Amino acid sequence: LIGSIPDNIGSLANLIQIDLYNNNINGTIPSTIGQLQQLEAIYLRSNALTGTIPSSITQCLNLKYIILGSNSLIGSLPGNIGSLANLIEIDLYNNSIIGSIPDNIGSLAKLEKFSLHNNMINGTIPESIGNLEKMKEMSFGRNALTGTIPLSLNLLKSMHLLDLGNNTLSGNLLPIIPLKSLKELYLMNNSFTGELPSFRNYHDLRIAKFGFNKLISTIPNDINTSINLRQLAIATNNIYGSIPESFYDLTNL
Repeated sequence: LIGSIPDNIGSLANLIQIDLYNNNINGTIPSTIGQLQQLEAIYLRSNALTGTIPSSITQCLNLKYIILGSNSLIGSLPGNIGSLANLIEIDLYNNSIIGSIPDNIGSLAKLEKFSLHNNMINGTIPESIGNLEKMKEMSFGRNALTGTIPLSLNLLKSMHLLDLGNNTLSGNLLPIIPLKSLKELYLMNNSFTGELPSFRNYHDLRIAKFGFNKLISTIPNDINTSINLRQLAIATNNIYGSIPESFYDLTNL
C-alpha cells in the first residue's frame, strides 16, 4: 500500500485497530486519530511516516499497543503519555524522536515492552521507571541518555531484556543486580564504573555485553551460575586478574 492516512479516519468512531504494518504509507499521522475513542492498537511499523506523534493520541484511552517503529518520525514523546493507563507496548524503534522520557511514564502500570532504540532521546532515565513492575523488555539503546541507572530499576523483577547500550550513561551497575529474570543485557559503549556484578542471580542469562565502559573488575568467580550464557563481552574495560576456573564451566560460550 502507498499513500497517506486520511484526516477523516477520525470519523470511524468504532474502529478498534489500525494495522498498516510494513507498507509504503507516507505523510503524517493525522491529529484526528485522537477522536477514535475505541482504538486499542496502532500498528504502523515499517512505513515512511514523517512528522510528529500527535499529542491527540493521548485521548485514545483504550490504547494497548502503539507500534510506530522504523519510520521517520521526529519530535518528542507526547507529554501526557502517562494518561494511557492501558498501554502494554510502546515501539518507537528506529525513528528520530528527541527530548526526554517523561516522568509520568511511571503511570503506565500495565506496560510490558518499551522500545526507544535508535532515536535521539536525551536526559536521564526517570526514577518513576521503577513503577513499571510488569516490564519485560526495555530497549533504550542507541540514544543520548545521560546520568545513572535509577535505583528503582531493581524493582522490575520480570524484565528479561534490558538494552541501555550506546548511550552516555555512568555510575555503577548495582541497580541491575536483583533482576533475576534477565536473559539479555546490553550495557556496552557507556561510561559505567565500578565492578562487574555477581552472576549468582542470573541463571537464565544468555547475552551479557559490558564492553567499552570504565569498569575496574575481576571476572566474578560465580560466573558459572549463568550456565546458559552464550555471549559475554567485556572488552575495553579495566579487567584484571586471572580467568577463574569456573569460567570453563560455561560450555555454551
